[in-house]
Amino acid sequence: MPRSAGEFATALQAANTHDDVDIIGWTAHVVGRRQDGGYVQVWISAGGTNEHSPFFVIVKLFPGPGASASPLADRLAETLAALAGAWDPDTGLAYDRELFKTVKATYGLPAPAPRCGWSVYLSENRAARVPGDFTARRLPTEHGGLVLDLAASPGEIPATETVLASHRALAESGALEPMPVPATGAKL
Repeated sequence: MPRSAGEFATALQAANTHDDVDIIGWTAHVVGRRQDGGYVQVWISAGGTNEHSPFFVIVKLFPGPGASASPLADRLAETLAALAGAWDPDTGLAYDRELFKTVKATYGLPAPAPRCGWSVYLSENRAARVPGDFTARRLPTEHGGLVLDLAASPGEIPATETVLASHRALAESGALEPMPVPATGAKL
């Protein structure tokens, strides 16, 4: 796991040596492990000029054997906000496997479709579609995007029912609209 922005940039460049990186973009899949066996995966894709290149950030959390909480579970929204501030993606979310499967199954979503997690990042155009009365802690990002923390209090993990209801509300508002195919840009 890179410990600084410089180390991360070096690792990113080393992993993306293909001739068409300016077209298809940069990708990174970084894993940070804890001594208790828990780990965090961060998957990022950004920077391509090709209309079909995805532009996103996903944070996956996995608790260690016998652990009750995932790493970073108390800082999900802040983690997403930091990543979104650095990358300016279209969408992002924090979730575990069970939540991902539940949201996918409940709404019949293909794997890459925008969706809610415990926290969700929406780019500027998506954030503009969030209803004014949508209940969530809001963390604006420097590019005009917005992280929605669905927890009742910072550091808590929201109930699955809360995530499902939030997904429904955001989908109905157009904030989770899938990108057109072919895409007209890197973000909605």
